[in-house]
Amino acid sequence: MNENTKSEGNNKLPVFIGLGVSALVLIFTNPSKDKFLQYASGSSPKSCISKSGQSDPVKQDLEKAVLDICKELQAWGTGTIGDITTRQNFLFFSIYSTNLGDYKSSAIGILGTFIRLGR
Repeated sequence: MNENTKSEGNNKLPVFIGLGVSALVLIFTNPSKDKFLQYASGSSPKSCISKSGQSDPVKQDLEKAVLDICKELQAWGTGTIGDITTRQNFLFFSIYSTNLGDYKSSAIGILGTFIRLGR
């Protein structure tokens, strides 16, 4: 093996390491279907109203009722969307397709986030 061949091999090593690290990042940040359902239904811990610390018992009860209704709607929405959504896992990213009659929507899940592809 001559000197030129050795130096060419050494120049490729950082490229292979970079590609390997990039592949691992994509694999570990490929979002799950549960994450997609949270994204699609808008159910995040901050999306429901939190208690404001009202001293009036009637207002406290009303806030609690609104919070309970919000949580129930999120649970229902997540379940419903999950029933009509399919995931194609390509290891580095996933494609999510939601079909409900005439309504069709697709999104790519990559790097822990989602990119809508259509309607």
